[in-house]
Amino acid sequence: MTTSTTLTASDFKAPLLRTLGALTGFKPNVPVLGKDAYPGVMDLMGITDINEHGLNGASKQPMVAKWIQWANRNANTAGHTAAPPKTRGKWMLTDEGVQEALRLAAAAGDPVAPPKVVAAPKVVAAPAAKVSLQPAPMVKDTSGYHADAYVRSLAIDRTACFGKFSPHGAAVCSDCPLAIDCRNRQLAAFSHLAAVLANEDTPSKAKPTPVAGTTAAPTPAGAASTRFKGIDFKGADLILNKAPAFCADCGKVIEKDERCRWVEELPGTDDGGLFHLDCSGGE
Repeated sequence: MTTSTTLTASDFKAPLLRTLGALTGFKPNVPVLGKDAYPGVMDLMGITDINEHGLNGASKQPMVAKWIQWANRNANTAGHTAAPPKTRGKWMLTDEGVQEALRLAAAAGDPVAPPKVVAAPKVVAAPAAKVSLQPAPMVKDTSGYHADAYVRSLAIDRTACFGKFSPHGAAVCSDCPLAIDCRNRQLAAFSHLAAVLANEDTPSKAKPTPVAGTTAAPTPAGAASTRFKGIDFKGADLILNKAPAFCADCGKVIEKDERCRWVEELPGTDDGGLFHLDCSGGE
């Protein structure tokens, strides 16, 4: 049996968007089973029985259900709703759909709870050479998953998707009891990476590259340095220098292909390096 009515699918579009907004917390890309939206739409339309407007002649479905389905099709065409991939019978709001649902809900006086925007962590560099950062802002957990932080960390480390939290992954992350732990761990990793990169960018205080051709002024021949009395220069290696370098004693340049001594740095000291032969006791 069918009945005639002046209602059309267009009448159901605004109630559908308001209902999807309420069911998803006004968040985009959160799948909702289409049938779960029927009661909310009917309530907004003042319809108490899904069969009160009769059946669709072709499908034999209630006309109310068909109007809601057609309203979703029209919303999809307008870019306000979408279907999750590889699913049937589920609808979700797009970013544009959320904005339209918020507008409609506000105009109708519905209770609106728009998604909260989480501020990015602030990075503050210290004036010293090493960079220290303020801790990333952690979000208080209210999920009640487990009080023990170690147990929570085990769950995060052993679940494939954790560590990949996304504010846009609402279909998975918004209902996950460990989403806050996952987000906090991700922010901590970002803070650590920022510190590492900042320290790598800090200019070093290395000695300038020696200039080939600079004339060295070694100490008198055969006079071993008095600054390195703990070094046995006679047992050190005699080598042919492969590139211009500084003498660890006099600070002058040791030319390329010049004979010199190399002393391995003593543990816990700076006593080592390349030496002119004259700065290390001669031949």
